[in-house]
Amino acid sequence: MCTEKPFAVTVSYYNDIGTRYGFCWQTLSDVESFLEYTDESDENFLRCKIISAKSIYTDSSCYKNYAETDELSSPKDIWYRIRVKGGATTRPVLLKTPSTTDKTRFVLVADTQDLEHNGEWWNAVLSDAGKVFADYDFIAHAGDIVQTSGLWKEWKAMFENVDSYTRSHPLVAAAGNHDYWSGFLLGHRGTFYNHFHIDIPEQKTDYGAYYSVELGNMFLAVLNTGDSMLTGGELLESQYQWLSGKLQSTEKAWKVILMHNPMYSPGKYGTEIECCVPCLALREQLSGLFEENDVNLVICGHDHIFARTYPVKKNGNPEIECEIKQTEFLGRTAETFLNPQYPIYLEPGCAGNQNRYASNKLSLKERLLFREIKSLNYGEVSYAIIEVEKSELKVLYRVINVQNENCIFESAFGITKD
Repeated sequence: MCTEKPFAVTVSYYNDIGTRYGFCWQTLSDVESFLEYTDESDENFLRCKIISAKSIYTDSSCYKNYAETDELSSPKDIWYRIRVKGGATTRPVLLKTPSTTDKTRFVLVADTQDLEHNGEWWNAVLSDAGKVFADYDFIAHAGDIVQTSGLWKEWKAMFENVDSYTRSHPLVAAAGNHDYWSGFLLGHRGTFYNHFHIDIPEQKTDYGAYYSVELGNMFLAVLNTGDSMLTGGELLESQYQWLSGKLQSTEKAWKVILMHNPMYSPGKYGTEIECCVPCLALREQLSGLFEENDVNLVICGHDHIFARTYPVKKNGNPEIECEIKQTEFLGRTAETFLNPQYPIYLEPGCAGNQNRYASNKLSLKERLLFREIKSLNYGEVSYAIIEVEKSELKVLYRVINVQNENCIFESAFGITKD
């Protein structure tokens, strides 16, 4: 009898309008496996659709298995499970699909890599998010899911500790440096995209992947800063042209960017000359593109710190005179920018155990870019909650003590449009 068990299951928005879902899982041998899904009233899978998975050897001692649903033209929740022929079946999970097309709500995390706790601290973040923001649509990850991307055991351990959340919500993830710096790959390539199934634009996936999805009133572009391995810092021209075309063609009211490497950060990767070559290259390449195409929010990770800027012009200067008023988000007071003309840059801190502090090389000029900076201590994890409606984008940032699961700090801000 086959004893194979699927592991590291992920769910993604398969197409760029979020009406199909891509499923990916790993097995240690080349066995036949299936995606089974059905409507929310069929908990016993009596009417389930059975999709045979495709499988490829990833060269890191396991196999990538993947399948996708048919078109789901209207929002509806689905039960699904993964079955290995003659082997194990994963527990059924109800995948929550968006309940409205007028509002998009998601949880944002970054840098969960954590060899000491293997996802337990990320779990603390998602547990807190579920209490504060129960109806969110998906989880966004700004990169570095695991410490050593070339080790399948780390992906397995990480997702085992968070799969009650990551299997019930799509995971929209960016590749991080732990997916493209050679020391974390152990001689392998393509380790990031081996764990996701998305209908991505034509590209090489040795050092990550880029793609986009439109949800509600939001266009979200997920960039791959792994191109820096080939360019020394900036995006390849092919990714730049794809992004430019997408930003110009989308009709969504809100444009959000998700990527790993920062363009503006008070940490070492945004301030220290020996570390910030990609940061400076991305500023030079993308600042004008973002301003000219009315990008509203740019999310990054990598520096393991919480920071948000004023709206930043393409010349690198902050729009300090932007009008601000106090609004409300989830019962908290939110400092809200009124009709800013330039993007705000956000880092959501660290959802693992590798917190850092603002660099002591942060100059006064650089400090003036930031509306808020907060370092985290060991034993603290952080994340953000984001809600996008027709005329408002709101963010709540929270820091959680992992020992008692209490919130020890929170801050809210927003952006409005007339």
